[in-house]
Amino acid sequence: MDETSDEAGGRPARAAGRASVPLILLGLMTFAMGQTLLFAVGGPIIREIGLSEIHMGIIVSLSAVAYTVAVPVWGRMSDRLGRVRPIAWGLAGYALTSLAFAGAMQAGMTGAVLPLTAFGMLIGIRITLSLASGGIQPSATAYMADITKTEARSGGVALVGAAFGFGSVAGPLFGAALVSFGLLAPIYASAALALVAAAAIALTVEEPVRVVNGNGKPKLKTFDARIAPYVGMIFVLYLIVAILQQVSAFYFQDLFALTSAGTARSVGFAIGALAIGMLLAQGVVAGKGRLSPPMLLRAGTVIYLAGLVAVLFAIDLAPLVAAYGVLGIGAGLLTPGIMAAASISVSADEQGAVAGVVGAGMGAAYIFGPVLGTGLYGLDAKYPFMLIVFLGVVLLLAGWRVRVASGAPAPA
Repeated sequence: MDETSDEAGGRPARAAGRASVPLILLGLMTFAMGQTLLFAVGGPIIREIGLSEIHMGIIVSLSAVAYTVAVPVWGRMSDRLGRVRPIAWGLAGYALTSLAFAGAMQAGMTGAVLPLTAFGMLIGIRITLSLASGGIQPSATAYMADITKTEARSGGVALVGAAFGFGSVAGPLFGAALVSFGLLAPIYASAALALVAAAAIALTVEEPVRVVNGNGKPKLKTFDARIAPYVGMIFVLYLIVAILQQVSAFYFQDLFALTSAGTARSVGFAIGALAIGMLLAQGVVAGKGRLSPPMLLRAGTVIYLAGLVAVLFAIDLAPLVAAYGVLGIGAGLLTPGIMAAASISVSADEQGAVAGVVGAGMGAAYIFGPVLGTGLYGLDAKYPFMLIVFLGVVLLLAGWRVRVASGAPAPA
């Protein structure tokens, strides 16, 4: 492997082996796919057990709490343990807990345990899954930061976002393709893929060269002033995403008086447009590394707010689907812009910690977004969309006012 000097960041950067980056990205895609396929198969399984939709919501929300707690801890640990082990361990932990999750579902579906017993088991296992897998995304983000120079950071981080986004889109499709073999087949298959990815990463991916803090203790705090604006921005961005995910189906069905099948198709088109927009922005634009973090933040906030306003005022299906596509482009620019800006604002030996704290901001949004969105929708169908437009304005102001500092030292 070649070693180069990152003069802008004042640290060494190491080129990854030919297979290392693809394997890291494959691991991310596998993890993201496993997370989102649950949205495709979880509902029917919960009903087969004898539980209701609210029980599934509780499981997801509590696992989001656990993830929010775990991800900054894992991020800091990756600064001491290295990047590869938390990724491999996280994928293995995800695989094993997914098998246990499927087993608990099977027990509930067959009547081997009572529905409420199965519910308690699923909560405990899902929380364990979140705790075990919390190191995957921050360690992968830090890995890309380690092997890229400061001026190319946006491109490296965008690849992480693109991989996670692609896996998130593929998850429901993967679940739909395998569900003919049984409702639990997609979960078992996802666990098997994660085990394979964990083994491949552990055996073949080498640690990048990093600068390690002399006392071995991370300096970054959760509320570190250097990254506070970016944690706030990522929280607001994903709060909007969480609200949209929860209310879109209700809104489409009510606005256009659709059947259940028609709602599923229409929302599928919209989410597909959003995903394509994200993938294009992250993989083609940001992935080229030609846009600096400030440029990504400014362009992303403008495009994202435009999409939010279009969603609020769209009255026909085609413009509404197109508005979701615009949202995807905006989010595809904003996410790597925020993550790259946070990354270059701290020192080289704080990359895992900063990725963890930013990841916690994402997780925290999913604690509040679903309840906030559905609660407002119960009052008026337009209220959630009015709120997200307001949040979009907040993002716009933050994106244009923030000043990205490079390699700022930790506060005394």
